[in-house]
Amino acid sequence: MVKSIDVHLCRRASGKPRRKFGVLAVVRSMYPKNTLDNLDILNEIDPVNVADLSFQHDAIATHAPAKHERAIVSSLYSDSYLPGILTLAQSLTAANTSARFVLLYFPERIPARSVCLAEAAGWELVPVARIAPPDDGPLFHRYADQYTKLRLWALDALGIKMGVYLDGDTLVRRNIDELFSLPYNFAAVPDIYTDKGFTMDINAGVLVFRTSTATFEDMLRKVGSARFERRFAEQGFLRMYFAHQVLRLPFIYNANLAIKRWNEDTWSVIMEELRVIHYTLVKPFPEEVPPPTDPVESEILVRNTLNERKLHYDNGMWRSEFELWERHYNDSLRALAGKCIMS
Repeated sequence: MVKSIDVHLCRRASGKPRRKFGVLAVVRSMYPKNTLDNLDILNEIDPVNVADLSFQHDAIATHAPAKHERAIVSSLYSDSYLPGILTLAQSLTAANTSARFVLLYFPERIPARSVCLAEAAGWELVPVARIAPPDDGPLFHRYADQYTKLRLWALDALGIKMGVYLDGDTLVRRNIDELFSLPYNFAAVPDIYTDKGFTMDINAGVLVFRTSTATFEDMLRKVGSARFERRFAEQGFLRMYFAHQVLRLPFIYNANLAIKRWNEDTWSVIMEELRVIHYTLVKPFPEEVPPPTDPVESEILVRNTLNERKLHYDNGMWRSEFELWERHYNDSLRALAGKCIMS
């Protein structure tokens, strides 16, 4: 019905529909514009007995989990993100985070030396199998492995009750343990785009979640049939799945670089209370190239990339943010010096 209405309202005087609006109508029919449009599909609502709402079966805890039940979680699906993962761990250690560090990784892709370095940096490595995009649907290439992030909810098998997920291109500036005390099942920061600014979408680079294998299994059952913007992979799905209960966090918990490009005054305010910075638009490491096996060559590649982007990318717009990452990168190299030397 949406398709026919949109085409009808956008006809020329000649009676012929505008082609671009016809395409828009088709796209709108593929996924809902309103995040709550999927509520009845994803949450099996019984209109007679509201108490049977499926999302109410997981009661929201009122007490923060014990320290051993908390985890900072990240992922390593490509060896090219190893510098980011090691630097993130160093920033978490510097912030005196009390939680466990858990790293999901693909064992078939990550070499032994990288596994050793990640463990030496403090990560508890958990091998996982990739979750492929449903129906091999269209998505941005860089998101091809991101449905694997749904495995976060199955971490209750490791005794984890609550987690904070951080992408490998994030950096922690201050302690974020307060997030483990939130009485919510799911929380995230709103997204922002350089072309249209702030949105009510979520950015999946930082997530607060309560683990539940039952929720994970429910996600797997529904991800193939749910209507969402599939080019954004798991981010599009989570936006719909938790639409009715997501807590939107302040931008200080996921300071996306796009905020600075959109409005530098807003960025300056956020930086005063910054907890997590997210290097979305440009990475301080060569994210498309796996690091050389030789540690010296690997460091040279990272430093050359870092210096080039720090000084010249967007006319040096990100210099201070890259210098922040560089300080923690240097600390991580010192902490790992002499470790994981492979013959």
